Amino acid sequence: HRALAEFDEPPIVVAHSLGGLLAQMLIGRQEIRALALLASLPPEGLMLESPRLALTDSHIWLEAVSGSFTGSKLPIGMAAHELLFSEGLPRERVARYSAQMTPEAPLVLIETHLPQPVLSALCLGLPTLVVSGTNDRLVRPASSLRTALYHGAEFRSMAELGHFLQLDLGAEAVADAVLRWIDDIGA
Repeated sequence: HRALAEFDEPPIVVAHSLGGLLAQMLIGRQEIRALALLASLPPEGLMLESPRLALTDSHIWLEAVSGSFTGSKLPIGMAAHELLFSEGLPRERVARYSAQMTPEAPLVLIETHLPQPVLSALCLGLPTLVVSGTNDRLVRPASSLRTALYHGAEFRSMAELGHFLQLDLGAEAVADAVLRWIDDIGA
C-alpha cells in the first residue's frame, strides 16, 4: 500500500504467483489502472492447489512444506525444476535460479491456504490479463483459466512454459504479450 501511494497516477500492476494473489487483494482497496497476473495463485490462494499438489506431486509438495516449516534458508532443491520450470530450460540455469530462492515463510504459507475475500476485477471494470504456462505444475492452466473467468479477464496460454514464465525459455514472448495487451487496452 505504501509503494502504491508513491505513484503520481494509478499504476499497472504486473504480478507473479503469490504476488498475483496479493495483487488480487488490492482490487477495490487500491486504485490501479490495470492488472496482469502471471502464473498467479487463484483468488482462493492455495486452498485447492495444495491438496492437488500433495496428491499428484507429493515429493515436490513435501520439499516445499518441509523447507518452509523447518526454518531452512537453504536454496530450493532440484525438485524446483519439475515444479517451476519447463523441461527445456538448461539445468545450469535452473540450478542458478534455484540457488537464489528460499522457501516461503510458514505464516505466508498458512495465510495462502485460508480463503481471503477477493473482489472480482469485472465488478470494477478493471482491465485484467491472466497468463499461464501450459506446463505449469504449481498453478495448473485450468486454475489460471478459472482465475481469468472470475475476473472477466483476458487469458493467454503460453505453450511449453512452466511456472516461472519470466525466467523460462520464451520469457520474451511473455513480456511481449503483456506489453501488447497494455497497448491494446490503452493503459
